[in-house]
Amino acid sequence: MLAPILAHLSEIDHRGAALAAAFPSLFVYCTRQLGYSEAEAYLRIRAARAARRFPRILRMIARREIHVTAVARIAPHLTPKNYRGLLPKAGRRTQEELQRLIAELAPEPECRPVIRTL
Repeated sequence: MLAPILAHLSEIDHRGAALAAAFPSLFVYCTRQLGYSEAEAYLRIRAARAARRFPRILRMIARREIHVTAVARIAPHLTPKNYRGLLPKAGRRTQEELQRLIAELAPEPECRPVIRTL
């Protein structure tokens, strides 16, 4: 049931239909019209936008091979070159496992403490 909703949100976002329906943003449409919490709206919008770029996501969600949180978390790291391998890796992972996967994809530089003299 989630895949059709994401496809719907993707189309509304692409067409700007939320604005045409007097909602200032897709986020407001999701929270006020569809009744999602702010967290649910954020995850679904991010996943819908990723699914627009990579339609395979909708098929994977429909088959329950990946969950919306995983899609939302890895969406900024998906490229046309890596999505075929990355989506199956992210499927059915816990939050902690996703965090490790993302750290492998985009490691952050080590933060060194700064000591300043007063």
